[in-house]
Amino acid sequence: MRPYDRLSCVLALLGLVLGGCAGAHRDMPAPETPEQIAAQIDRASMLVRDAQRLEVAGQDKAAMVKYREAIASYRELPVAWNNLGRLLMKESSNLAAADAFKTASELSPTDPRPLHNLGTLWESLGYLEDAARWYDEALKRDENYLPSLRRIVVVEEIRNKPDSTTLDRIRRAMLQEQDPWWISKFRRAKLRFEELIDSAKTDSMSH
Repeated sequence: MRPYDRLSCVLALLGLVLGGCAGAHRDMPAPETPEQIAAQIDRASMLVRDAQRLEVAGQDKAAMVKYREAIASYRELPVAWNNLGRLLMKESSNLAAADAFKTASELSPTDPRPLHNLGTLWESLGYLEDAARWYDEALKRDENYLPSLRRIVVVEEIRNKPDSTTLDRIRRAMLQEQDPWWISKFRRAKLRFEELIDSAKTDSMSH
């Protein structure tokens, strides 16, 4: 191939590459404006409120549709993911529910509720180690979150693995609990755990 032929080929290829890049650049969507994002959030929030009203009315399927529409409108709304996860759990779509709870947890890193719901999911399936882990994670976000304090005490009773952390959580729960059934439950658990811990200490000293 003669030198000017090679040069022509190189220039032609370069033109294709640059043309392709320019075309790709032209096809890129324009960034969303703050006004557009605000409108998406408003629409998603409205859809969440509609879904919550449908839940109250017992129309779970219709509520799920609304929560999914909310997520499609604005993906980063944690309440939509968390509530969708609860409804998915009710219909035993467990993997999808777990994914929804995890997404809600990532989007709202200080909220204990999605992690508590993960604990509830695993507890309902009989995986108590996993349930305890997620309740523990929820309590790391809010050590006084009563729903997780209740459930982790129940789980630790079944696992029969009391420790000083569990006793501290029982005390925290009893400071805010108002339900007589749970107050009685915590008192019994406290006595039982203290006996088990004292017994374990005595056994270790005798050996």
